[in-house]
Amino acid sequence: MDLSAWVRLVRLPTVFTLIANVAGAYIFVAAGPWPLPRFAAVVVAGVLLYWSGMIFNDVMDIEVDRRERSGRVLPSGRISLGSARRAAVGLMLLGIVVGGLSGYLPAPGSTATPYPGIISLLLALAILLYDGPLKETVWGPVAMGACRVLSFLLGASPVIGDGAASGVFGFPIHVWGAAVGYGVFVMGITIIARGETGETPRSIVAGGLAVMAAGLLLMGLAPFVAPPETVFSPPGASGAAVFIGLLSGGVLVRGWRTLGDGGAPRVQGLVRVGLLTLIPLAATFATLGGGRVAGLVLFSLLVPAIVLSSRIRMT
Repeated sequence: MDLSAWVRLVRLPTVFTLIANVAGAYIFVAAGPWPLPRFAAVVVAGVLLYWSGMIFNDVMDIEVDRRERSGRVLPSGRISLGSARRAAVGLMLLGIVVGGLSGYLPAPGSTATPYPGIISLLLALAILLYDGPLKETVWGPVAMGACRVLSFLLGASPVIGDGAASGVFGFPIHVWGAAVGYGVFVMGITIIARGETGETPRSIVAGGLAVMAAGLLLMGLAPFVAPPETVFSPPGASGAAVFIGLLSGGVLVRGWRTLGDGGAPRVQGLVRVGLLTLIPLAATFATLGGGRVAGLVLFSLLVPAIVLSSRIRMT
């Protein structure tokens, strides 16, 4: 087996953004990675579903890649199309099963919940819709954003109880705010990334940046709409908003520079920075829920993500 080919097919550096996404949501709600079996299971489920989506992406793009990007893993024959299909289907099915089980693993003080299984199914559907009929349409970025919203909700789902929590569909409103903010931010990245192989019009970059800014604003405001009984760890909602604001500045300044030069290298750099920013954003929510140690552990995922992204393309 050509392991390096599989690593490139699943865009290994980006998986750390997904781990942070799911783990950060869990810790945000559960105030730590407890109960540990549910935490581990839901993170594994998220990774399996994410990798299935990455492989399905290239499987469904095979004809275009054969014409325009023959050096990629599948058109070059380093991995056969049949093997890729089987891997994608197997990972997706396993991800749904593991996700569903995460709501029923033994957890003192927590009730069994079907939410992870439901969210896993919805996430799988969103992945297939994005990779298939929606990717090249105006709905493509929306579908990609929905995948990230559902990934965040998947992380929160094993510990939201039996649906008795206040909010929408059992998820408290501040969790929805964080999840939707995350998804809107990724939607903005996706808008910009669609032009990363050529000259990107200024209007596309500007539109993508505006959407990213809206997502960052939603994330910054999310902790402030938490129920009164919710207790956040220091630095609290205000401190989290300040940190998200600082992250926003770095991303948006990079985007402003890209407005003057929409060439592929600039756009690819902006997309890479946007994706890497997902990790400290998730670490911010982990800090609010589980304290500084939990936040620092997630923040440290930046190290392998940055190192690997210098060698393997993230998109």
